[in-house]
Amino acid sequence: MAQDEGKPSYVERVRANTRAYIEEILSENSRLRATTASVDEEHALLRRQVDELRADLARRDHEHRKLLTLVGRAEAETRRFEERFVEVETQNSNLAALYAASYQLHTSLRRSEVLATIAEIVINLIGSEELAILSLGATGFEALGSMGVAPAQLARLRPDVGLVGSALASGQPAAAGAEGPGDDGITACIPLCVAGRTIGLVAIFGLLPQKPALQAVDMELFGLLGHHAATALYCAELHERVAPAGEAAAC
Repeated sequence: MAQDEGKPSYVERVRANTRAYIEEILSENSRLRATTASVDEEHALLRRQVDELRADLARRDHEHRKLLTLVGRAEAETRRFEERFVEVETQNSNLAALYAASYQLHTSLRRSEVLATIAEIVINLIGSEELAILSLGATGFEALGSMGVAPAQLARLRPDVGLVGSALASGQPAAAGAEGPGDDGITACIPLCVAGRTIGLVAIFGLLPQKPALQAVDMELFGLLGHHAATALYCAELHERVAPAGEAAAC
């Protein structure tokens, strides 16, 4: 028994082991808490980075959408300029053709040739094969030439009604609106004026199938055609009155 007196008892050994185990558990718990805190910090950092990435992605998406909008506007503007360019080119081409045709109008003093040139201009530049060239007298109209229009239709025209009346009253070309020709069937009317006096008109009825409607450039063509055609017809009529019989009627 004397040998067992210096040794720790079983209870003491259990207590010592228990304290050591508890200290080990507490140490491990402390280490786990530190690890958890570190993981939480890393998690928070990752969340902030994710939020920043989302914000950056949203900003980039907004800028991308804005860029697409600007590109769309630029493309629409480019198309508008291209359409306008084609329109201007067509207008310049038609005006150049009309100036060339107007030169032809003034190269002859034969009324028949002047009338044929006027009809050719209307067909090729305006796009109509239904027209009439009328002189205006004290009692009404006299048909100088026509194409694709029945005489009875021309006989119904009055100088104070419809597009005819509007064009004669203003001295400016008149055209039917979106509703189309009126009861007289006229799509456009071009007064022929010389020195402020209206001597006649060009009445345009139907348009060619490939030309569904008149364009803005047509109104400019009407104004130029009215001026040059009136002058050419007036000169041809004067020449027929004063030229000796058999004289060549050419400039």
